[in-house]
Amino acid sequence: MVNGRSKGGNKFTDNLESKQPANIFLTFVGKPLFKIFFILAAFLVLVFSWLYNAQEKLQTVHDNSLLYAHHPEIDDIYFLDYRLIGENLRSKQNFRVAKVIDITGDVVTMRYSELLFEFQNAAVNSIRYGQLRYDDYFQKARLNFNKNTLVQWVNSGAVYLIERPESGRLYGNFISPEKSIERMDPNTRGLREFESAQAYLDLEYDELAENKAFILLEKSANLDFDRAQILLAELYLSGIGTDKDKTQALYWFNKAALQSNEAAIHKYAIVCEQVDSCNVYDFYQQLFDYGVNIQVRNGRYNVKLD
Repeated sequence: MVNGRSKGGNKFTDNLESKQPANIFLTFVGKPLFKIFFILAAFLVLVFSWLYNAQEKLQTVHDNSLLYAHHPEIDDIYFLDYRLIGENLRSKQNFRVAKVIDITGDVVTMRYSELLFEFQNAAVNSIRYGQLRYDDYFQKARLNFNKNTLVQWVNSGAVYLIERPESGRLYGNFISPEKSIERMDPNTRGLREFESAQAYLDLEYDELAENKAFILLEKSANLDFDRAQILLAELYLSGIGTDKDKTQALYWFNKAALQSNEAAIHKYAIVCEQVDSCNVYDFYQQLFDYGVNIQVRNGRYNVKLD
C-alpha cells in the first residue's frame, strides 16, 4: 500500500485517468439514452432550420409581391385566394389566376382566369403546362383595380403571390397566345418621333431623357399617330416629363379613341370616372358620331372595331 492506496489502485478511476476526453465522450455516446437525446437534438435543429428557411422564403415572396403591387407592369400574373374575394363560391373553387393587361395611371386592368382551382399548385401547373397560351384561359371581362386595393389584397393574403414573367415566359412556358408581329410602314407620320421618344424613356442615365421624350411624343401626337397620343396621355397621368394633368390626358386619349384605338377608348373611360366634369356617355355618343361601333350595357361597354 502506498499513501493509503493499494498498489493496484482503483480500477474505475485508473481507467478514467488513462482515457482521453474524446474517449470518455464516446463512452457516453454509446449509452442508449444519450443516443436518443443526441438524435432528438439533431432532429430539432433540422426542424427549426427548415422552419426558419421556410419563413424567410415566405417573407421574400410577400416582399416581392408587395413591390410588384406598388409598381405593376403589363403581363404581371396574380395568384388569388378567391375565398377572400369572391362570393357564392362552389366547393373546391378556392384559387384563381389573374393577368394585368393594361395600366392607366393608378388603375390596373386585369382579366381573371375562366377556371377556379382547388389547390394552389393546380393554378401554378396551369401555367407550367402552357394553358395561358389559349385564348379562352382568361375571361373577356376587363376588371379595373386601384393600386392601393391590390396592395391591401397582398397584405391581407387575398393575393398570395405575384409573379413577373421574363421575356413572356413564366414557369418555363409562355403566358400569352402567339401573336403575329405588327409591321408598320416606316414612312408612317409620327412613327420616327414615337420610336425616338420610347428610346429616351428607356434611358437610365440621362436626366433630360423624360423631357426629350415628352417633346418628341407631342410632335408625334400632333401628327395624329395614335400610339403616341396614348403614351403622351400616360405621361400626363404619371407626371413624367411634365406636370400631372388629367384633362390633358383625356384630350389625348380622346384623339386616339376617335381613330378607333380600342385601348384609348378603355383608358378614356377609366380616367373620365375620376374627373367630375367628364361624362362618359357624351364620349360614347361622340364615338358613335365618328363611326366607332360600340355597345353600352348597364354602364359597361363593348367595343367592336371594323
